[in-house]
Amino acid sequence: MLRWSLLLLVAAPSVASAQNLVALDVDAPPELVAGRSADFDVALISDGTTPAFSAQLLLVRDGQRAGAILLAPFGPITAPSGLRQDLTVTRTVPTNLAGTYQIAMLLDPTNAVTESNEFDNFVASDAYLTVRAPAPNAVAESVTPAANTARIGDALSVDVSLRNAGEIAGTIDVAVVLSRDDVIDPDDLEIGRTTANVAPGAAASPTVTAMIPPSLRAGTYRVGVVLDPDGALVEGRENDNTAIAPAPFTVTWDTLTLDTAVAPDPTLTIPYELFLASRGGDGDYTYTLASGALPDGLALSAAGRIAGSPTRTGPFTFEVQVASNGLTDSVTYSVDVHPTNAPLEIVQIDVLPAFKGLPYEQRLVVGGGEGPYTWTLTGGALPPGLTFDAAGVVSGVPDDIGVYGFDVLVEDFRGNMDEGRFEVEVIFASQVLVLSGDPTVVPFGEDVDVELAAIGGVPPYEWAALTAPPPGLSLSLDGRLTGTPTEVGEFKMRVRAEDSTNDPSTDSALITVLVEDDPAFAIVNGPLEPATVRARYEVVFETVGGVEPIEWRLAPGSVTPEGFFLEAGDGDAAPVGTLRLYGVAFREMDQPFILRVEDGAGRRREAVFVLSARATSGGGGSEGCRCTTDAPGSPAWLAAPLVLLFWLRRRRR
Repeated sequence: MLRWSLLLLVAAPSVASAQNLVALDVDAPPELVAGRSADFDVALISDGTTPAFSAQLLLVRDGQRAGAILLAPFGPITAPSGLRQDLTVTRTVPTNLAGTYQIAMLLDPTNAVTESNEFDNFVASDAYLTVRAPAPNAVAESVTPAANTARIGDALSVDVSLRNAGEIAGTIDVAVVLSRDDVIDPDDLEIGRTTANVAPGAAASPTVTAMIPPSLRAGTYRVGVVLDPDGALVEGRENDNTAIAPAPFTVTWDTLTLDTAVAPDPTLTIPYELFLASRGGDGDYTYTLASGALPDGLALSAAGRIAGSPTRTGPFTFEVQVASNGLTDSVTYSVDVHPTNAPLEIVQIDVLPAFKGLPYEQRLVVGGGEGPYTWTLTGGALPPGLTFDAAGVVSGVPDDIGVYGFDVLVEDFRGNMDEGRFEVEVIFASQVLVLSGDPTVVPFGEDVDVELAAIGGVPPYEWAALTAPPPGLSLSLDGRLTGTPTEVGEFKMRVRAEDSTNDPSTDSALITVLVEDDPAFAIVNGPLEPATVRARYEVVFETVGGVEPIEWRLAPGSVTPEGFFLEAGDGDAAPVGTLRLYGVAFREMDQPFILRVEDGAGRRREAVFVLSARATSGGGGSEGCRCTTDAPGSPAWLAAPLVLLFWLRRRRR
């Protein structure tokens, strides 16, 4: 016994030295009110058995313990060995505090516990909090005008809902404003004001009588409310003082005036723009050409914008009408399109070269004079395959190489003329170019022989498929897509063409092959026969013209009628490739559902069906016995109580 006592005495100091308190975390609300209580969350752990100890909540700056302000002591705390403790401490904030701080926690401030490490008893939060004095806090919750339209000079009744979310009562100024957008800002027009005395935590619903100023422009606004608009009230928060009505508010006039009285004169070919302005109505204006004609090249939009580039000189008179809120007004404008006085001159110096077999377009350019201009080919010859039109455009696909010269004449609206001579050179394209324009359309299930096209380089070309062709088709070396398509849809394949020179040129491109659907594939079922409540019902859905395998399913978002099941045909209950719907309706219903079927060629069809169920006059009909079936999902349990009852009666006899 003596030896064991000595061993215990030796081990005791090591247990005491293992005692250690660790401050893990501390958290507080982002705002504390002096003189009010608040909840503080703290976390700590003890590495050994320790006696009860006290702790402190502190206010610090920059996470430093030096200069800390005691917020509140708390404890005593008993920390079981090795167990984390998460505590919520409720304390009252001293009345003499104000400012921005971090919350901190100090364990065992009196050093009552002998610890192996005294430096981990302190922890401070990363986030800062604000300590402020009690104050009112005006919160704007809603604003509702009595009407969503008013004329200038009208009075408007506006209901406001607000509350005081602060700690003390306050007298709150309430201003109603009109805003041109969805945001309340200092530039919005105030149209009415009142005051409300609100106790802390209480709500108020003042009504403001506002006035629509006679000088206000007609148009669409939003009615808003601003609490304490002059900033006279010291609040806990200032960012919740506004609200805006959800519906737009229209200010109307009894008159309408098109204010733009004169339109400036345009100049030939110079871009022109004029925005017409109006007042009155409801602010939503629609402009139309009432009579006359705008200068050639100009157009009037419904929003009142006259714009374009005049193409003919001379005087023009036209009348524009504006309409708004059932009112109209019009103004007649007279403008004179002035000439530029620049001489007619072909300004095109030369034309671009063309490549044999490639589409070509070149527009000749003229300056000065007055349009419209008329071009004529007067001599020389264009490359075979190209044409020249009266608009001065050379276009087409050249068939042969060489240099071709041609003469042209242009005449303007006033009869002024100018002549010019041009040369266009047609050359070979040095690089192969695979033509991959419009999709290649082929019929499903029929033999296909389509020749792919390329230009440039030196034919013949050697072709290769870099990705898989559509199912059922293959690409030959000479660029022929052949076979019989076995799937419907749009297929993209990348192909490569290589010319026949010693230093071959190659090009690759993504071409699209569209395999057209076969309309013969369809769901053949018509409207469903109605079911009888509590009687077995079955129908088989079939298709025509499909390619095996045929797969049925419910369309996304659709559900099977209540009490019914879907089963693919297996050759016994229904043929393979069909779909069987079976079950029992337990109540009257009209339930729609959508079936989708897809065949082995990728063709998809959908159809909407409605299953109706009606009760017979006898409350279930004479067909109830049809429910006794061994098919999966069949409600055979309906007959089971009757069989059991019959068996019990026979036993009693």
